[in-house]
Amino acid sequence: MKIEMEMQGFKELDSYLSSLARKDEKINKATVKAGGAILAKEINKNAPRSNIGGSHPHIDEDIIVGNRTRKDPDGEIYAVVGPTKDTKYRVHLPEFGTIHQPANPFIQQSMKSANDRMLEAMVAVIRKGYKL
Repeated sequence: MKIEMEMQGFKELDSYLSSLARKDEKINKATVKAGGAILAKEINKNAPRSNIGGSHPHIDEDIIVGNRTRKDPDGEIYAVVGPTKDTKYRVHLPEFGTIHQPANPFIQQSMKSANDRMLEAMVAVIRKGYKL
């Protein structure tokens, strides 16, 4: 007994699935950046301001969302939120404290306080992207 089947449309189906994957990637990146923008604003608001005058950059003026999104080894997309190279070498000092200065965990506090707003912004981007 011999059965033969002829199927058509696989090329079109493959093309359609590929376009959906590209759309998903674009929406995922926009979603991560939207959440990162909320977090960056919150960190800027909570970052300590140095009393030292001069022209050195202050942490509260230097928190950004990275231009590129990245993938971790598990394939999860993330965006880097934090200071640029101008101040990143000293952010740990107020965050964790020193022997002369108590800890002021402004980044941890910002993450906790901005969590709900980050999720709302991310949901809004997903709904808009998928037209839900």
